[in-house]
This record gives sequence, structure tokens and C-alpha cells, in this order.
Amino acid sequence: MPTDEQRAFWNAIRANPDDDTPRLVYADWLQEHGDEPRAEFIRVQCALERLPHDRRKSRTERKRLEARNQELQEAHRDEWLAPLVEAAVGDLPQPERDEWAGRLSFRRGFLGWVFLTLSSAARLADSGYEPEPMSFVEITRRGGAEGRHLEFVAAVARWPFGACVDRLNLGGATDEEVIALVVGGRLTRLRKLDLWFGTVSEYSVSALARSPVLAHVCSLDLRDNRIGTAGARALAESPFLSRTCSVYLSANTTGEDARALLRERFGEHLKLS
Repeated sequence: MPTDEQRAFWNAIRANPDDDTPRLVYADWLQEHGDEPRAEFIRVQCALERLPHDRRKSRTERKRLEARNQELQEAHRDEWLAPLVEAAVGDLPQPERDEWAGRLSFRRGFLGWVFLTLSSAARLADSGYEPEPMSFVEITRRGGAEGRHLEFVAAVARWPFGACVDRLNLGGATDEEVIALVVGGRLTRLRKLDLWFGTVSEYSVSALARSPVLAHVCSLDLRDNRIGTAGARALAESPFLSRTCSVYLSANTTGEDARALLRERFGEHLKLS
């Protein structure tokens, strides 16, 4: 478990994702507390990121930093990833665990894109594991969730650290799953929410439109569902959706009056065909 001091550093890194300063301050703290390899790793990766794009001008320094980056990962990667791997996919056979871990990569000292199936995300949510800052986390329905989709969606939606999730793909979603997402209410930093080709109706969409789950969403895909006029109107009047959010609503039964409201709210960002 991280200390309160570590949590404060992590929060600063999450709040300033494009700024190396909080990462380098955390590296100093790690070194002072005996974790020299991770401290050096953060510094090396941040330095690599800052090198000029012209590889010829930075050839010698890049070569040195890339070699050290490789050495540190070969020596410590498994150790740094072990808690996350155990929490998220520890129930899988070893070859599948290794394959999942092998797709993980670091950028500027922390994990970049992290892909989770709905079942592995639910396992992670139930584990109590508190993740370090991660650049992009995507959760998708596919794989290993047969018959337990609603249970897993509810677990992910109430995850205390759900604010780390950037994209949630629940293609084939039901009203019950959307309501679970709203009631859980912890996925408050979503940027993309995919709910296409499901049985979502205006009942759950109206609740979703009033939920802060949509506060940062810039792409909401509701194609091929059962959303009628009331649901479309609720989206048009949502206090959370940005006017620049791309909203996909083709193949639903929205009336023309509601579509007019949607066009007024979202303009060219509304996709009805």
C-alpha cells in the first residue's frame, strides 16, 4: 500500500500529466527512501522524452539513455509490474498473464496504455490495489465475462480508483448495466464511452445524461440502441455533456423535435447517420 506521502505525489502527477516536474520530484523522494532504480528510471525516461526530435543531434545522448532504460527494465520490470499483474490477471494461466504483462509499456517513468477486459477490470477493482498514475486506461467488454457482465460492470463502476479509467467500451450494453455505471459513479474522468449495438433505452440514457460520469466525455457512442425521443431530449439537456462532445445516435428511434434540440446543442459533433 502506498503511503500518504506517495499518494500526494501521485495525485500531483495525475493533475499535471504533461509536466515532468512532479515526476522528477517524486524520483527525488524515491531516492531518499532507498528506491534508487525506480528513481533513476523515471529520470532516464523523462530525459528521453525531452531529447530533440532530430535524432542526429542527440544521437550520443539518446544511445546512452536508451541503453540505461533497457538495463533498468530488464532488471526491475517484473518487480514493478507484479502488483498490478497479480491484481488484474492473477487468475489467468501463467502464459496468459505473461502475454498481458508483455503488452504493458512505460512512458516517462510510469505505465502508458493499459488494456483491461471487463473481467480483469472487475478483479482489479475488487482487489483493493491502488494503482500508480497511468497515462491511458481502456476497459472493454470482450473476453471472459459471459453471463456476468452486469456484476462486472457494477464492480468497475464502484471502484474507488475508477477516475484512472479513460475509455470504457460496453458494446452490447443493457439498461441495467448503464444504471450500474451511473449508481457506481466512480468513473468520473472518462473521455470515451461506447455503448453501441445494445438494448439501451431512454430510461437509462436519461439517468446517464444527469450523471457526472459524463463530465469529461468527449465521445459518446450510442448507435443502434432503443433510445427514443425522451432519451434524446435528456442528452440535449444534459448539464454535464460538453457541446463539443461527439455524440453518435444513428439507428435509434429519436423524434425530429428531439433531433433538432440535439443539433442545436452539439452541432456538427452530432452523428445521426
